Amino acid sequence: MIMTPLDIIIVNYNSGSYLKKCLGSLFKYPENLNYIDNIIIINNGSTDDSLKIESPPKYNIKVIKNEYNIGFAAACNQGAKLSNARYLLFLNPDTQLFAESIEKPLSFLESPENRDVAILGVQLVDQHNQILRTCARFPTLKTFLMKSLGLSKIFHRFDHFMFEWDHKETRFVDQVIGAFFLIRRKTFEELGGFDERFFVYFEELDLSLRAAQNGWKSIYYVEAQALHEGAGSSRNIKARRLFYFLRSQIFYGYKHLGCLQGTILLFSTVSLEFMARIAFAFIKGSWQETRDTWGAYLMLLKDYKNIFQTIKSFRGKK
Repeated sequence: MIMTPLDIIIVNYNSGSYLKKCLGSLFKYPENLNYIDNIIIINNGSTDDSLKIESPPKYNIKVIKNEYNIGFAAACNQGAKLSNARYLLFLNPDTQLFAESIEKPLSFLESPENRDVAILGVQLVDQHNQILRTCARFPTLKTFLMKSLGLSKIFHRFDHFMFEWDHKETRFVDQVIGAFFLIRRKTFEELGGFDERFFVYFEELDLSLRAAQNGWKSIYYVEAQALHEGAGSSRNIKARRLFYFLRSQIFYGYKHLGCLQGTILLFSTVSLEFMARIAFAFIKGSWQETRDTWGAYLMLLKDYKNIFQTIKSFRGKK
């Protein structure tokens, strides 16, 4: 048995029953807890009853209560600072673990031949045991533009998400989804953690790219699974979710594609992508999606000062 200290970090924002089921899956399979020092829950200004947690007393659960939502990336970093474990597992509250979700990934990372692998994501399945497409390539301006035009919905090879691949074998990838994001602590600290300029979305993509640039590898590992329900607490705030996604997309462009391509992406996001999203919503006859799109872009407009201040920050330290 490999006794490697691992801490699980869960960022909770109005996760309600998701968090309870996530923790319940840990208590259901105590063999996972043989490898875990702490379960650290960062409550990011929740207003529901998410923190009514009932757990066996022998499990070390730390709960940090933030008065307001400081952002997913910042909350993850906050949790990591409370950990002394060799490995960090950033786990979404809308996931559930199985019996070997911890042991097999740790065994893989502990093998000497895998010492250059820093980030591992397991195979995720939905409630119907269908394999989810969760890996991505590092996006380029071309893939962003194809997405803005809506063409990536038709031609999956132009999407940075790897929808064309069945996700049935273990392989090295550019990025694994942040729902189950297992990383070596030394790598996380070497990279300075998540970039908190990404409030939510693209933070794990940014970290994965920086890891690759430092010689580390990311792997998608199918010998272990976890269940991922998806959307979680953001399911009921689609307009705000889209706002954060679009804003982080713009930030990623300026940080990693440079000023010129970042500016092209900015104008593409606020023009081509806006028109494509409205058109697809109209074709589907979805008034709700149309309203959410308008709402998200109005938020972008209102946040323009903060957006441009953040863009300026990318000209300095990345």
